[in-house]
Amino acid sequence: MSTEADLASAARRPIDWRPAEIRPGLWSIPVAIPIASLQAVNVYVLELAGGGIALVDAGWDSEESWTAPVQGVPDGATLDLPGWSVRAVWTPGHTQGHLCLYDTGHRLLFSGDHVLPRITPGVGVHPAEESDVLGDFLASLRKVAALDVEEVLPGHENRFSGLRERTDFLAGHHDLRLDEVESVVRADPGVSGWQVTRRIGWSRPLERFGSAMVRAAVAETMSHLVHLETLGRLARLDRNGASTESWAPRDS
Repeated sequence: MSTEADLASAARRPIDWRPAEIRPGLWSIPVAIPIASLQAVNVYVLELAGGGIALVDAGWDSEESWTAPVQGVPDGATLDLPGWSVRAVWTPGHTQGHLCLYDTGHRLLFSGDHVLPRITPGVGVHPAEESDVLGDFLASLRKVAALDVEEVLPGHENRFSGLRERTDFLAGHHDLRLDEVESVVRADPGVSGWQVTRRIGWSRPLERFGSAMVRAAVAETMSHLVHLETLGRLARLDRNGASTESWAPRDS
């Protein structure tokens, strides 16, 4: 997840609010969003051959962006953007509908929230959701790591190079978290997701988190528990034939 330390660090970095042409025909425009810790979302403007522009825009704070009809883009589909060679790369994990855009000609990856330069994207299992979202996220990291990318243009913060190093770091972070979560369960079989959340390490005591961050922490813990279940390392305990939210080692 994006911890409070991550977000506070991001909030301390000043933003240059001026539009910038980051290469010929490609502009970056920071747009303020109502999340003080993140401050802005990056909108990218692509000048099209023959005239016109295309926007890579998350649509923050716009009623139209939430109510407009959604047109699905198949994974691997090439977008009709004259002068650019952009294809869709589905990257579920942070959200199940997340996708990146990859310009093969310019070796650019518009990474959205999937890969950020400093913040660890939140990956959480929420109530009534049973899918292995962390497994999806890790697979999506491997997917983009295999691309030939010179520069990453993220949804927040600054553009950066070294995509493979960043994806390796994120995957390693989650490997360590998986081991930590498993060790808590092995030490006390039958613990709940909430109990595990309270016993693993965070950037500061959980009691100092705001309510939204506590919910995010529980969701992240659950994503690791579910992925450990998928890997065959943990199992949910059954009581009277019904699966519960109590966890134990698979081999216990």
